Amino acid sequence: MIQHLYDVNLTYVEHFFVSNNFCKMFLIAAAKAFVHSILPDVYTTSSTDILSQTCTLNETMKIDEL
Repeated sequence: MIQHLYDVNLTYVEHFFVSNNFCKMFLIAAAKAFVHSILPDVYTTSSTDILSQTCTLNETMKIDEL
C-alpha cells in the first residue's frame, strides 16, 4: 500500500482526493455512456472526452500508475 504512494509521489490524503476525483469522473462517464447506449445522438463524444481528460490529468500529475 505504502509503496504505491511513493511511486506516485503523493501523500495518503492527496491520493485519496486524486482517486476520488477519478472515481467521480468515471461515474459521470458511465452514466453518460448508459444514456448514449439508449439514445445514440446524446453524449456522442463523452467517452472520448473522459479519456482525454483522464490522460491529461495523469500527465499533468506525472502519475504513471493509479
